Amino acid sequence: MAQHTMEHKHDEQNRARANTPKHDTQGPDSQTAHHHKPTEHHDKHSADESSLEQARNGTAVIRRSSVGAAVKQIQEWVQVATDGVFGPITEGAVKEFQRRHGLEVDGVVGRHTMHALDQIGRPNDDDDGRDHHELRGKSDKPPPHKGHKHPKPVSGSDPVAIARKFVKSPPLAANSPYLLKHLPHYEAAGGPTNDCADFVSSVLMTAGKISFHENLVVNMRDKLHHHGWHNVKKHQAQPGDVWLCASGGIEHVALVSKGGGAEVIGANGSGTEHITEEPIHYEGEIWLKKG
Repeated sequence: MAQHTMEHKHDEQNRARANTPKHDTQGPDSQTAHHHKPTEHHDKHSADESSLEQARNGTAVIRRSSVGAAVKQIQEWVQVATDGVFGPITEGAVKEFQRRHGLEVDGVVGRHTMHALDQIGRPNDDDDGRDHHELRGKSDKPPPHKGHKHPKPVSGSDPVAIARKFVKSPPLAANSPYLLKHLPHYEAAGGPTNDCADFVSSVLMTAGKISFHENLVVNMRDKLHHHGWHNVKKHQAQPGDVWLCASGGIEHVALVSKGGGAEVIGANGSGTEHITEEPIHYEGEIWLKKG
């Protein structure tokens, strides 16, 4: 009887241990974690509440173990759960952002990374680490789209005239807030091939020439063909047609702006792309015309 009582007690102790929460220093990236939404754990005693303004002026950085409203805003920009804790998930998202924008990939938000984040859009607060605005939460679109209503595409508009509105000196960066604000449908998709398709499809949609938006070059080529656009020779290409290359490891698309395919307008260049009008040539290029 005594033996049975001791075994019963041991069973209860084992169950108690099994139900006791375990501290996972690796956060929810562990394969054993089970969460519907990614969240990050931290040690409150070592937490850092550096503000965005301090990161901008170089007097502090926001990094792993930082907490607070400044972290929430960064999480919003890099599109992870806004729990205000800078853990492994947020660090990974910041590294991916740095990689896409040609920055040092260290997962630390300092002066240069803050400058790049500011090009996407800043919150309507004084950036002192206090929460002065309603967080928008996880979103598939960059923050500048919040509360902004784009005008409806105007059927029959000239796509070249629309595109030239964004050819400036010095050239606009493809992730410029000006583009996000003034070009309907534009998302500043980012990445080595996304901004160019984003820009051209946004211009063509605004002009009423197509009914779809696309961020990937190969998908755009296929959709144009599906919607009745056909290949023509270079000398047949006219303003408003599409120049595209998706071969030999090159993926790029632009809007033909001069007859004979002499020049194009698009998100051009390596690294951070800029909106320019220039001659262009790649092996495997094609020209597409509607109808």
